[in-house]
Amino acid sequence: MPERLLGPMPAPAPAPVPADEGEPARRISPYRLLSLVAVLAAGAYGGVAWTRSALGARPSSTASWFAPYVDTTVTPTYPFQSAAANLARQSVLGFVVAKPGAGCTPSWGGAYTLAQADQELQLGTRVAQLGQNGAGAIVSFGGQANTPLDVACHTTASLARAYSAVIRHYDLRTVDFDVEGAALDDRAANRRNAAAIRSLQLAARRRHHPLE
Repeated sequence: MPERLLGPMPAPAPAPVPADEGEPARRISPYRLLSLVAVLAAGAYGGVAWTRSALGARPSSTASWFAPYVDTTVTPTYPFQSAAANLARQSVLGFVVAKPGAGCTPSWGGAYTLAQADQELQLGTRVAQLGQNGAGAIVSFGGQANTPLDVACHTTASLARAYSAVIRHYDLRTVDFDVEGAALDDRAANRRNAAAIRSLQLAARRRHHPLE
């Protein structure tokens, strides 16, 4: 038989290098490991806290109330002081304006001074009765008819005195300003009004007598 020719023998595989003779494995510093764990924990806690805050947030609630307007000069008069007639238990009484021909003097609808309203409409007594029943009166300055006090009173000081006379007369805690018609565009009157209201609120705060 003819002799078979054999190819070159493959090179022998290199012997395995013992673990302790090769390049040493890289190790993570314990301090780095602790820092990494702390960062991950802080991130996880922040995410949970944000989620709880977002899910648990609730819009703030503000107390609301309702009060009907009452024209105090209309006859027959409306018995706003009666709990049976006025279920709202509070009323906005209108409207205090400047007395015609008397400059910066407050009046009810231009027809009654404060004293005249007490005598002819028993307004002071009725406001007091409302307070005794646990309710409250709110006086509205302005309105569409007649001349508003902030137009008739030419200085902030005189306007504040006119407002204060009404507030003290009825021992008010809340007042209303009904600005309508041409008074909306009277910038000088609006500035006087804002300044007078601020001065009254500051004075009320000093007396511990809140005014809204």
